[in-house]
Amino acid sequence: MISKKSVRRIAVGAAAGAVAMVGAAGVSTASATEAPELKGPQMNCFVSTIGVPVYNVPPGRPNSRIVFWANTGQGITVVGYDAAWRYGALWGGSGDTGGAVYIHSNYLRKGSATGPACNF
Repeated sequence: MISKKSVRRIAVGAAAGAVAMVGAAGVSTASATEAPELKGPQMNCFVSTIGVPVYNVPPGRPNSRIVFWANTGQGITVVGYDAAWRYGALWGGSGDTGGAVYIHSNYLRKGSATGPACNF
């Protein structure tokens, strides 16, 4: 039978090993819901196609997940960007993100769903 002291040592050692592995992997400790640096003026854009995935953080980052599926004409107030991803508040909300979401710029248009590209 293993003593409580041995169990505690094993748990502490496992936790230290996990922290070391995360540190070695270079995983960011930033919160998944942190807003990006604002890199442009605020603008209103519209989704140009049906079934566009809306993310809480850009894909490829820790904890990235689809939080909503937007359809043609859905509006977003874009307040920043991260490479090809536009960040802003989806009109009408977006589930559990409080409105702050990322949509790929290929699916966004200025003025209407058929307008020019929504670029800064």
